[in-house]
Amino acid sequence: MNFSKAINISPSRISASAFTIFLLAVGSAASAYEIPIGCKATKSTNGLYISVEKDYAGEKNGLLRARANSAAEWEMLTIYWDPYDTSGYPYRLKSKANDLWVSAEVGYPVRDYRYGMLRARSSSIGDWEKFDIPNIAAGVVAIKAKANGKWVSTEMRYINSDQYMLRARSDQVSDWEKFMMPVSTTPLPC
Repeated sequence: MNFSKAINISPSRISASAFTIFLLAVGSAASAYEIPIGCKATKSTNGLYISVEKDYAGEKNGLLRARANSAAEWEMLTIYWDPYDTSGYPYRLKSKANDLWVSAEVGYPVRDYRYGMLRARSSSIGDWEKFDIPNIAAGVVAIKAKANGKWVSTEMRYINSDQYMLRARSDQVSDWEKFMMPVSTTPLPC
């Protein structure tokens, strides 16, 4: 099969109007049903690219933060789509930096600043690794985690190594929950 053609997945989800999607080889998918649909460097509304902090130690290894001025390997996430998922959360994110799935960490107490933080740390897919990514506007998406049903926010008020941490913690989409996936006419390297 030739998967190099750009496609429109669903009118209510990530579509060609938001950015061009390029299919990659199915052989690298997580299962027979998860299809890689594109590799993207994504910006938060703070204008910075989302990075996977693969050199952080312990519970913050693989933390996602919107902190890079330019895109390199740490900023590349492959988006996978499961066409058979009926839960409403058909997308999965995999880090190019460490080759692990992004999880919404809901094992912390709800009031803990780490509750819902996104980390590229899982070698398998469960509910913590499932997301919905609807279009908000042209080139702008929001990300909702199945783990807790919350929208992913960029923590603008955090400081130091937690500044711009991504967390699934919002009940609604506002500026902190918007992410820019630029229109692309050529596949990004992955």
